[in-house]
Amino acid sequence: MILTTIIVSFYMILVYVVGSGDMMWKLALVMITLIGTIYQVQRGRKKGKDYAESLVDNDVRELKNLVEETISNAAEFVSSKIESEE
Repeated sequence: MILTTIIVSFYMILVYVVGSGDMMWKLALVMITLIGTIYQVQRGRKKGKDYAESLVDNDVRELKNLVEETISNAAEFVSSKIESEE
């Protein structure tokens, strides 16, 4: 259902926003969508998921962990710089 919604939304963008323009814009948008879809499927397959599961793979937990690690590393770096200046 999510994939169908994305396809319909993409079609609406192509028809109403870029429809009166050059064919090159439509091809560029299609290529961006294809690259994103291929990348999403590839990431899901690396995690051991099948094709359908990889399309709806949710990486919110991984992004939260990445942000938390980055913030903690930055805080440690700043605190060590402050301590070394004192």
